Amino acid sequence: MIRNADHFTESRDLLFAGRVDRSMSNARFPLKLPMSIKKAAQRLAKEDGVSLSQWIAVAVAGKVGVIETASDFFKKRAGKASGEGLMKYLRTAPRTAPAVFEGWEAVGM
Repeated sequence: MIRNADHFTESRDLLFAGRVDRSMSNARFPLKLPMSIKKAAQRLAKEDGVSLSQWIAVAVAGKVGVIETASDFFKKRAGKASGEGLMKYLRTAPRTAPAVFEGWEAVGM
């Protein structure tokens, strides 16, 4: 049973539709995993009906996609912002102690 079928299918489709560089598909990469992680990955691969190698490749492809998507998002969101622009803004903030609100003691504030 695939935990996140849409994510698995999308990653698998990218991997096998040629949108992922397959020139290294026969390359070997020794991978050391804690035994508990390896056993969990083997179990999940078996449940998904794929080899451990394929399951790991799809998992890595999915993680790469998530990170690259997040990176693109933050680059676009930042636009032309700069650290200096932030500092200029922060220098205009009032130099007062933050207000204390009732009930903050209960949450350790």
